[in-house]
Amino acid sequence: MARSWTRLHEHLGAAPGPLSFDLVQRASDERLQESDDLDWKEQLPQPPWDGRWNEFAKDVAAMANTRGGLLVFGVRDKSIELVGVDLEQANEQQYAQWVRNHVEPYLRTSSSSL
Repeated sequence: MARSWTRLHEHLGAAPGPLSFDLVQRASDERLQESDDLDWKEQLPQPPWDGRWNEFAKDVAAMANTRGGLLVFGVRDKSIELVGVDLEQANEQQYAQWVRNHVEPYLRTSSSSL
């Protein structure tokens, strides 16, 4: 289920509602800093290799172990510059599988929340 109230809504004084590109763009323009419930990511999740952690699953678990939060892809984390992502490269089924396989206890996922 998509969240209807996030740090972006709070910071921007927006009414509860779906997270939109406009909210992300406004937050980027205002250089909203990362926090325990907001993490900017420049690139889409990459598969783990060479025995490395699945960074996406680690980030999801970190958010789940607090009070939840947002991972926003397509924003540089240092400069908070909106750079976008190629949505054709996004594989929501793969991301959901990584979460199922690498996060315990089990976290229910849906494509609207990924």
